[in-house]
Amino acid sequence: MAMNAHEMPQPPDDAVMFWDGHPFSNFEPSPITLACPFTGQPREYATVEHYFQACKATALEDHVHVAAQPSPLEAKTAGRAVALRPDWQERKYDVMVTALRAKFALPQFRDALLATGDRPIAEDSPYDFEWGIRDANGGYTGNNLLGKALMEVRAGLRA
Repeated sequence: MAMNAHEMPQPPDDAVMFWDGHPFSNFEPSPITLACPFTGQPREYATVEHYFQACKATALEDHVHVAAQPSPLEAKTAGRAVALRPDWQERKYDVMVTALRAKFALPQFRDALLATGDRPIAEDSPYDFEWGIRDANGGYTGNNLLGKALMEVRAGLRA
């Protein structure tokens, strides 16, 4: 028998829940400079989403195309159209953490992340069951990889 969404496990009461329009969102304007994985040269990416999606590419031209998109949504769309690195599933979490470390080195973002204290952090996307905490049934059993990555970055900032 299927459970109703209200019967699904809930996030902790003290969890920092966020989604679109929040400083923790990968779509938040946050120019970061990271080494291009193809050239090793520093490159500016408009958002974490731009870097993350561009890093899926198997070719420099595709990486540059995705990184140059005018918005994070367009970068996400372009990233879904490139030939995917064969090791992407194994590397994607580390790529995300690399981008988040760059973003949260910026004082305004670092301060916001540190202000969460020890509270759990969860992306409350109703669509992304891997990176967010939601699941396809409306409950809260998603993988929350973005929340986990943010908590990892927060721990690193404190160390």
